[in-house]
Amino acid sequence: YIEPMLVGNGEKIFITYIAIIIFCDIVWNLIILTLRASEKPLQFVAYNVFNVVMTLGFTIYLVNIKEMGAEGVLIGNLIASIISE
Repeated sequence: YIEPMLVGNGEKIFITYIAIIIFCDIVWNLIILTLRASEKPLQFVAYNVFNVVMTLGFTIYLVNIKEMGAEGVLIGNLIASIISE
């Protein structure tokens, strides 16, 4: 029952969001490290910029326009992480 310490509001779905985001980020890092090891700097930078722009775009949209608060941050990150795969 670590969830109340992490998110503090009793929303169990937040833990699921966080777990999926972490899993996707692990896979993403493997892809990025492969590009880096292959000495493909343009693809490396392009993928990272694409990921950051998507994460910011979805998060800003969900938090500011849809007014979803903390859940919007997590869902925005989740969507960007899944698309980045």
